[in-house]
Amino acid sequence: MNKIGVLVFVLLSIQLASSASIDMNPDYKQGETIIAKISGNFIDSILEENVFFYRGHVKIPMNYDVAKIGEYFYVIASTIGKTENNYSLRIQGIQYSNPGGIIVEDDIIKNFSIINKTADFAIDKGFIITSQGFSIEVQSLQGSSVKVDVDNFNKT
Repeated sequence: MNKIGVLVFVLLSIQLASSASIDMNPDYKQGETIIAKISGNFIDSILEENVFFYRGHVKIPMNYDVAKIGEYFYVIASTIGKTENNYSLRIQGIQYSNPGGIIVEDDIIKNFSIINKTADFAIDKGFIITSQGFSIEVQSLQGSSVKVDVDNFNKT
């Protein structure tokens, strides 16, 4: 293949590559909090109505929150009450530009599993954005008490 052919192949490959991605663990224990970091060159903001969870190919309800922190979007979800199975997180109806600068609206999908083990504890919030005091509720999932250590810190 000549140099022009290689250049055209590389440019086409870059344009077909997605610049949006979801970074999260491949599996979670039952009750564990899912934390997914979503990055990309987004034209639209990711809102709760763009986030869907599936078990296999069936859409399921899930308790979750969405927030933009810095340049990334985060989805935090609770797996309490979810059984061992294969799942996926899907971001739908969002426009973003790929590395070639072309605006696309493809679904962004990340598969994960919930395994047949129970997490030690669950928390009621995955993230908090505040300049004031806040509280977090911790629930033991193992039937024993949970000790929570909190380090005090001062805002400088």
